[in-house]
Amino acid sequence: MGDIMIRKFSVENYRNFKEKICLDFSNVRDYSFNTFCQKNGLISKIIMYGENGVGKSNLGFALFDIVSVLTDRHITDEIGKKATLFLNADSDEKEATFHYEFDINGHELQYEYCKSDYNKLVSEKLMLDNSVVFSYDFEHKTFIEKDLDKIGANSLNFEFYENESSVLRYIANNGNIAEMQNVKELMQFVSRMLWFRSLDRNQYIGLNTKSRNFTEYIVEKNLLSDFNVFLNRVTGKNYKLISYADEVTGEQIILEEHRKRKINFFNAASNGTRTLTLFYYWLSQFKEASFVWMDEFDAFYHFELSEKVIREIIPFENVQFVVTTHNTYLLSNSLLRPDAYLILRNGKVRNLPDSTFRELREGHNLEKLFRNGDFEDE
Repeated sequence: MGDIMIRKFSVENYRNFKEKICLDFSNVRDYSFNTFCQKNGLISKIIMYGENGVGKSNLGFALFDIVSVLTDRHITDEIGKKATLFLNADSDEKEATFHYEFDINGHELQYEYCKSDYNKLVSEKLMLDNSVVFSYDFEHKTFIEKDLDKIGANSLNFEFYENESSVLRYIANNGNIAEMQNVKELMQFVSRMLWFRSLDRNQYIGLNTKSRNFTEYIVEKNLLSDFNVFLNRVTGKNYKLISYADEVTGEQIILEEHRKRKINFFNAASNGTRTLTLFYYWLSQFKEASFVWMDEFDAFYHFELSEKVIREIIPFENVQFVVTTHNTYLLSNSLLRPDAYLILRNGKVRNLPDSTFRELREGHNLEKLFRNGDFEDE
């Protein structure tokens, strides 16, 4: 896969975001410590804070809307049912606007579309290095601008285009993808995006085409030993885990061996250990991911365990991460750095340096400053 990252994302008139809100990965400061937080001049590891109800989850849903537009990747039923909650309920506008900027192989690719509801595109536009590749009006079923030669698709026949699905998706699926390197890279990137929520139900968007039982996955992929090592690494506990196939259903089960008997590991586990199992399921697949959004990742974790989980994602240099949390213990320069911590407040996203008049340095106690209200300046 080539070199591609999200530079900026913005959305307007979507759910609780009546006005445009922007998530800017290019807002990088020149800190000399924890340089793993950025790659190619873009922030690649982010922890986001915000009070309940400000829209942290909705911002993730908005950014991942592109998965439904360009791919057939899986969207868990619980999330799909919320698709009717689409347009902002206080706005007179009849469509939501999604805008993506990608750094791709040394180029800037901008992709924008508008929807009147979850399933209905109103317009779509693709630009490469500030030059329009195409702009399409779905209401009138016509191209406003078209210069597909910029992406190597000038000879593509639109005779069988159905006028309702994404133009970009049609181009990728019907053109000579070998001659459309930037399109190929973008489609691969989007198909490898992953949103998941760390609860005991496997709620996710992207990466896979179907939902899987994560305990069965661990057994089938021969990851039980590695899972045991992971649990010891993050919890300090030594488990004796074995696999067992149910004689009736054939379902693969993880058992925990004790001196007197064996018990079902997942059924006996605490909420924290259950969510750790789910996190490990995805952790084992992060090497296949391009962009990961971990929502409510530490709802059942002790604050020290939360830090250990964050340290598990740091080695994945080629993956952009956004993690949402309320845990201020994670606000530390020993873990990330000020420009990698974001606050969502009043419909705007700001990093810590942009939220204070104070010049933040490596020696500052970020959690103490946060609790003292130092990051409330606008």
